[in-house]
Amino acid sequence: MNITKEYFINLISAFLNNKQCEYRDDIDYNELYKLGNMHNVCGIIAKQLMSFSGENREKIENLPAFRQQLGYTLISYDKKQRLAKMLRDDFNMNEWKFIFVKGTAIRHLYPVPELRTSGDIDLFFKKEKYDEILDYYKNKNFEIMSNPNEIVLTVDGEHIELHNETDFDSPYFKNIFDMSDNQNKFEYGLDMETNLIYVLTHIAKHFNHLGAGMRMFMDVDVLVRNTDNFSSESFLSKCKAANIETFAKAVFSLCRLWFNTPVESDFVFSDDILKKFESVIIDGGNFGFEGRTLGEYYIDKSLGDGEKNNLFAKLRAIMLLLFPSPEILKNNYLYAKKHPFLLPAAWLNRIFDGIFKRGKNSTNTVKQIFSSGSEAEEYKKLMNELGI
Repeated sequence: MNITKEYFINLISAFLNNKQCEYRDDIDYNELYKLGNMHNVCGIIAKQLMSFSGENREKIENLPAFRQQLGYTLISYDKKQRLAKMLRDDFNMNEWKFIFVKGTAIRHLYPVPELRTSGDIDLFFKKEKYDEILDYYKNKNFEIMSNPNEIVLTVDGEHIELHNETDFDSPYFKNIFDMSDNQNKFEYGLDMETNLIYVLTHIAKHFNHLGAGMRMFMDVDVLVRNTDNFSSESFLSKCKAANIETFAKAVFSLCRLWFNTPVESDFVFSDDILKKFESVIIDGGNFGFEGRTLGEYYIDKSLGDGEKNNLFAKLRAIMLLLFPSPEILKNNYLYAKKHPFLLPAAWLNRIFDGIFKRGKNSTNTVKQIFSSGSEAEEYKKLMNELGI
């Protein structure tokens, strides 16, 4: 990790700890700006840079670009707050139970809530209300995409994901409403520790695809800091029930290293695993897209423990691309979810779409599979070490 990436982490840590960092003239501030954008935390970086003395601030040539991103961050926050209020009003008026998760649920825990960015607003609702909710928002003439698991709204350029309660990242949350407390009218919420398990399972899900960015680890830090009398030992027993005990220990260890998060962990990184873990997060950006490809995802799924990324592994990856699991087919072709006997038709549908609708993307994925090398083996080793 170079000094600019280290400084990037130090600035985030200073923000979370309500401290200031010293100005450094050996930092590549253009690279710092790129990192801030990749992780959607430019507003936080800008706040830290603007705390420097006037003389040092003037030395940062691209400071106006940081300030502009800070403005965009505040505008986005205001829009999301208005949309969250709209959702609260709609769901309470219609007497639909709901739970906000991720950014909307924990933004207030940050030292400056306005600077905790998010790509969308996520909310859970009771599955039996699906048709009512879909019809309600169709009548509002919002841009809508829907499947049996979720309703996605686009309002004023912002995305809202309304998940039915069965659309969970981990079976641990299959009864999410039973795990939540009533907060106000029909709004429910998870307590701090349950929210933390939710965040950890969500990070694990992203690592099982392409990767997870800095913001998700910041969420871990603020949740730990805001949990009264947090006990690592007690919490990790809950993580064991969610099958993420080892992963939680690794994340805690990293957060303590990066942010001085007040949490204990007996997970000890080897030098090569720590280096790989840090690089996957820092270089991958918000969701890993910057650092890894879809082709590498298929290679990861084709590799067994200790296997080499050889021709046989690449061919298995191609087979995974051509013959996805029934669950993937059902999620992409709703008629197969309603009528499982139509799965062969869904597979043919996918082949047709892959050739005629996503031909270029499909070709690129195949090229990525065959051009992948030992980095896929390293990623697989990292996933094994992390217990996911």
